[in-house]
Amino acid sequence: MKKFNQPLIISTLMVSAIASVVHADAVDVTWEINTGIKHDDTLTIAELDQVSEQSDVALTLQGEAKVKWQISDKLTLKSNLSYQVNDYQTYDTYDLNLAKVAFDLDYRLAGSTIGTSYYFVDAELNNDDFLQFSQNSVYWSKLYNQRYLLRFSTDYKRKEFANLTDRDATSFGVSNQHFFFFNQAKSFVSLNLNIDNENASDNQFDYRGLGVRALYSHSFVGWDHDQQIQFGWQFNKRDYEPTITEEQFSSNLESQRKDKSQVVDAQWIFEITPSWSLNTKVEYGNYDSTIESLNYDETVSSLSIKGTF
Repeated sequence: MKKFNQPLIISTLMVSAIASVVHADAVDVTWEINTGIKHDDTLTIAELDQVSEQSDVALTLQGEAKVKWQISDKLTLKSNLSYQVNDYQTYDTYDLNLAKVAFDLDYRLAGSTIGTSYYFVDAELNNDDFLQFSQNSVYWSKLYNQRYLLRFSTDYKRKEFANLTDRDATSFGVSNQHFFFFNQAKSFVSLNLNIDNENASDNQFDYRGLGVRALYSHSFVGWDHDQQIQFGWQFNKRDYEPTITEEQFSSNLESQRKDKSQVVDAQWIFEITPSWSLNTKVEYGNYDSTIESLNYDETVSSLSIKGTF
């Protein structure tokens, strides 16, 4: 696998340095740190179809740098670099570290926006190389009457495992996002629809996927502090490539893996000061599959504090 710390960190630093020198007045740099604790009642590694009956508590820490460069009145470049640590207290085999880099370049047309983005993740599991994931996207969006935002994108994704080359895969997908703002833009509802077609090195991991994500968000002032609440629902379905044994072929029976999941979540953000906020989140998921070992329920709850500078 290619190491994360070569081209991507260098390119992020170059963008930041060039932006600061060339257009210092048009550059916005933000730093974030987020630390907390979370409890997972069903430890899983979804990418490996690994589900356990154990539960554990993890200490979490994430640092992130964001750079927004207004190159011209119509052209904007955004980049961010982050590193996240999930340190489980009992089961070290589920410790997950994530290094992320993202770039987004958009151009405003007369009545809409077109853009392209790149997203890369380097994941370590139990301090060993695990997975690299990248996504290239091209998108178009349009805002109607300052209330309704429509966005279309096409996405090319690639997964590369350190020790499981059979699961290496590429996929092509399309997504359609809708945002409706109201209450003087303090509230919004969103709906995201996406379709993916993934091809793996081993055909048994090929699948066609459908996803739906709905979200309600509301910002308000309570107890003299800014606050935000969010409620979400997500549905995902995957139909895998059929696998046929000799016995099934002779009897015209076909075995096909199918997965479905529904996840609901609730989040509360409480702004302690203009720079610090408290974040509480609870997520419950129900997962069904034609593979018996992948039928399970999972609840993840977390509490964290975030600083923005």
